[in-house]
Amino acid sequence: MTGTVSGLLPANNQSNRMKQHYRFLYYLAIGTCLSILSAQDPFELDSSLSNILPQSLANDIKVADINNDGTNDIILSGYDETRNGVFFDVINVQTDGTLLLGSQNSFVTYSDTIAGIE
Repeated sequence: MTGTVSGLLPANNQSNRMKQHYRFLYYLAIGTCLSILSAQDPFELDSSLSNILPQSLANDIKVADINNDGTNDIILSGYDETRNGVFFDVINVQTDGTLLLGSQNSFVTYSDTIAGIE
């Protein structure tokens, strides 16, 4: 006759699971404390990094490897009156995580500038 056994697990299995559970919580607590101690303030503005990005309101943000270096780059596009209309910016992401402005393109579509070109 085949059947299943129900009930509590043997004491050894329960104690091993509890030890694993406590070990996981211990390492999680240690890792959390270390990350909090060494982390940068998330509300502190780092102007050396933010000055690289163009100060325009993007309508669309995409990610693609534009320069074929194996790292995804950031593509921003949108409409900005201060840049005379539609813009298309590429920000290259280096392998160490730093950002470099790859290219900035603007297309004159703002109605005041189009009227002035004719």
